[in-house]
Amino acid sequence: MKFRDLDSLSPDDFEHAIADLLLRSGWHEADVTRVNSTFKHGDGGIDIIATRRGIRFAVEAKQRGKGNLVDVKALNQLQTGAKLYGINNRILVTNSYFTSEVKIRALRLGVELIDRDALKSMWEYEASEIGREIKARAYQESIIEECLKTIGTGQRKLLIEMATGLGKTYTVALLTKELLSRGAIKRVLFIAHQIEIITQSVSAFKNVLGVGNYTMSACFAGAAPEQTDFVFATFDTLFNRLRYIDHSEFDLVIVDEAHHAPARTYGAVLDHLKSKYMIGLTATPQRMDGLDVHGFFGGESGHVGRYDLAWALKHKKLAFPRYKVILDNVDQAKLDQLRAGLSVQDIDKSIFLHRKDDGIISKINECVEENKIATPKCIVFCKSIEHMKYMIGYFNPSDVVMIHSKQPDDERRENIRRFRETDLSYVLVVDLFNEGIDIPEANMLVFLRQTSSRTIWLQQLGRGLRKTKNKSIVHVLDFVGSFKQIENVRDLQRAVDRAPIDKDSLKPDAEPNSFDRPQAGDPIHDESILVDFDESAAQVLTLIENLEFRLTTRARIIRQVNHAFSNGIVVTSENIETVLQDVSRDQVATIFGSLLGLARACEPEDYAKIIAKQVEGRIRKSIDEQAIQHSAKYYRLQLSDGVLDIASEIEIDEILSGISPSPSKAVSVGAQSDTTEAQSESPQIDPKAALIAKYSNLLSSVDDYKQLSDEDKKEIKATFKSPFALFKELRIG
Repeated sequence: MKFRDLDSLSPDDFEHAIADLLLRSGWHEADVTRVNSTFKHGDGGIDIIATRRGIRFAVEAKQRGKGNLVDVKALNQLQTGAKLYGINNRILVTNSYFTSEVKIRALRLGVELIDRDALKSMWEYEASEIGREIKARAYQESIIEECLKTIGTGQRKLLIEMATGLGKTYTVALLTKELLSRGAIKRVLFIAHQIEIITQSVSAFKNVLGVGNYTMSACFAGAAPEQTDFVFATFDTLFNRLRYIDHSEFDLVIVDEAHHAPARTYGAVLDHLKSKYMIGLTATPQRMDGLDVHGFFGGESGHVGRYDLAWALKHKKLAFPRYKVILDNVDQAKLDQLRAGLSVQDIDKSIFLHRKDDGIISKINECVEENKIATPKCIVFCKSIEHMKYMIGYFNPSDVVMIHSKQPDDERRENIRRFRETDLSYVLVVDLFNEGIDIPEANMLVFLRQTSSRTIWLQQLGRGLRKTKNKSIVHVLDFVGSFKQIENVRDLQRAVDRAPIDKDSLKPDAEPNSFDRPQAGDPIHDESILVDFDESAAQVLTLIENLEFRLTTRARIIRQVNHAFSNGIVVTSENIETVLQDVSRDQVATIFGSLLGLARACEPEDYAKIIAKQVEGRIRKSIDEQAIQHSAKYYRLQLSDGVLDIASEIEIDEILSGISPSPSKAVSVGAQSDTTEAQSESPQIDPKAALIAKYSNLLSSVDDYKQLSDEDKKEIKATFKSPFALFKELRIG
C-alpha cells in the first residue's frame, strides 16, 4: 500500500492502518478499540490504545478529505475519551491538517499532533519522536557538559552550533532539564520563526521532560503568551506583544535558527528580553550580510559545540553524498588568458558564461541512468522565482512542481504533498527548504547557478542529506556559477577530510528505529563525502589552488603588520623582511602591488597615512631639486628598489593631484612650458633598468612572456634585442 492510499480507506481500515504504522514506528502495542466493547455506546472517543516503553497513549485518528482541516471538536473528543480511559498521554492524528486553534490548544493541553506531513515522515522513516526514549549521544553529552562549564564561569549567553540532523533541540531540552533540576531556572521561552519548528520542538521537550510535569502554552498565530512554565513562540507574534512582556519574565530564552538574531525584528525581541540565560541554536552561525551573530550570544567565549556539517559527514550521521561539480559554461579562451595575472574578480567576470539551460536536464537524466536511480526524487534549487519560472519550461510538465514563498499556503502545501506522495520526480524551489521543512524522500539535489550564500547552501545540503530507511546515498549535481561556490565545495571536502574522529560518536544510535544505524543492503563506503569535479571545474580548481597561497599569505602579512604597528613599529621597504616573519619584498609586491597598497589593506589608517606622507615627501623633494614634475611612472621607478614599489602609478597619480606646483621653475615634463635647461636637468633613466623593474613581478616563466601583448613584446625586443636577454636579467630558466 502507498501512503496516498490512506485517503481512500474506510474509516475502520484507516484506524487499523494507523495502528500498523505505530507498530512499525516503535510502539510495542497498538490496539484498535472496539465499538460497544469497553463502553456501552461507541468506542469512548478513542480509536487506538498504543503503548511505548510501558507508557499508554490514547490515539484519535481523524480521516479527512482534501482541504478539510481538523478542528477543536476532534481535540475535545480526544480529551473526553482519554479521561474515560484514564490515560494522560494523547495523540491526535490525521491525513489532513489542523486549524491554528487546535495547534494552540493542543500545546497547552499537552496533546501530540500528527498532521499529514508528519504522518508521511513516519511512513517514510518508520520512526517517530513521540514517546521515544531519550538518551544523550556522546557528542550531545559533551555539548551539555561544555555549556554547564561555560555557565559556571559566569557566561550568561551561549551559541550552540550543530549541523542539521544532529539533534539541536534534544540537546537544548536535555540542558534545560539539567538547569531546572539544579534550580537555576523556572520559566522558559522557546522562540522560532516558523510554527512547524515550534510543533517539532514541543515534542522533543515533552519526550525529555515528560507529560504533565510542566505547564506549556503557545504564542503564535496571534495567541498571547500565558503564565506557564514553558512558552513556545514565533518571533512575529512575540514582536507584536512585546509591550505586554516584562523584561525579566523568563529565566531562560532559547532561540532556534539563531543566525536570524541580527535581523531587525529578531534583534528587537532579543534586546527586550533580559533573561538570566539566553541560548542560541544554529547549524550555520555565519550570515551572508556579514552581521555578527556571536555578538547576540556572548561572543566567541559563548560559542560552544561546533559540530558542523563536516563533522556530521565525517561521523556518518547523514546520508553519503556523491557530489558532482559541473562547469559546462566556461570560456576556455578566457581561462587560458587568466593563468598569469589572476584574481577572484577575473574568474567570476571572465570565465562564467550564460549557461545553456536545456543541457541541465540531460545532465540530470544522465545521472539518473548512470546510477540506476529507480525512483528519482530530486530537489532543484533555483536562484530566484523568475529563474524558477524560466527553468520549469525545460522539464516535463507532468513530472515537476515548483514551490516558493509567494505562493498561497494551500498551494505550496499541496505541491509539497504531490511531490512527496505521487510519482513526480522534480520539485523546483527557491531558498525554502533551509529550515523547518523536511522532504526525507529526496535522493537527488541539484544546485542551479550560484546560491544566495554559503549559509543557505550548507542548510539546503544538510537538510537534503537526512537519512531514511530507503536512503543512505544522495546524488548532488552542482552547476556552479561562481569561483566562490567551487571554493565552498572544495573547502567542505577538505573540512571533512581534516575533521578529527571521535570514536564514541561513530557508534550508531542504540534506538532500533534510528537511521544512523547501518541498514540492510546499505552500500559499503569508507569516505564521508565523494566530490567529482568535471574537466572544466578541475581547471578552475587548479587556478584556485594557485591562488590559495596568495590569499593565505595576504591574511598572514596583514596580521603581522597590524601587530607591529600596535607595538609602535612602522613597516617600511627597508625593514619589512626584518620585522615580518617569513615575508619577502617580492611577496608583498606580488600580493599588494606596492608598500602603500599593503598599508591601505591594513586596519590602522594612520599606517597608510604615514606611508603616503613618505611618498609625497620624496616626490616633493624631487620636484624641488629638479624643478620638474615628472610622470607617475617616473616616480614609481625612482622610488622602487627594483623589487618592491613604494607606490603604484595609480597611487602616485592620486598623490600628485594633491601637490601644488612650486613657485620656482617647476614644470611638468611634456608640457609646452618645458625648457631645454629643465630637460637637461632631468635624470636619464636606463630603459633596460626600467623594463627589468616593470617585468620583475610579471614574468616568472617563458609561458608568462607568451601571454604578453604584441606591443609589450616589441618594446622588450627593441630594448634588449632578444627576450632571452631579459630572461637572463630576471633569472628565468
